Amino acid sequence: MNDVMKTFHIGLKIILILLLLPLLTSSLLFAQENDDCLMCHDDRDLRGKVNGRTRSLFISSNTFNSSVHTELECTDCHEDIDGGDLPHREVFKRVECGNCHDDVMDLYKDCLHGQAKAKGDPLAPVCQDCHG
Repeated sequence: MNDVMKTFHIGLKIILILLLLPLLTSSLLFAQENDDCLMCHDDRDLRGKVNGRTRSLFISSNTFNSSVHTELECTDCHEDIDGGDLPHREVFKRVECGNCHDDVMDLYKDCLHGQAKAKGDPLAPVCQDCHG
């Protein structure tokens, strides 16, 4: 292969890398950070519908930052939130604490609260009712 062809192939590779680089790093560019969430959720007046009822969606940044979850990103637990889509949609799945706390979830399933939840009792307490 002559020098012109080698130069052409190198140039073509560089162009392909430059074109593909944004696609490969886009998840990093649009990663959700807690500050992004708290821009809205640190507002005491923020309200939304949860199971048909209007509820506060306020999250105190001071409380969160001093909690055991301070090292986590909001999207670590709220897995169905697309970090690049702000403002986000309004309906999300309930956070599954058992994804990380499987030992406690086993205890919950055996206790009265967990048994009531398994039977479909809408008043059965879940983790978030006592643990913020």
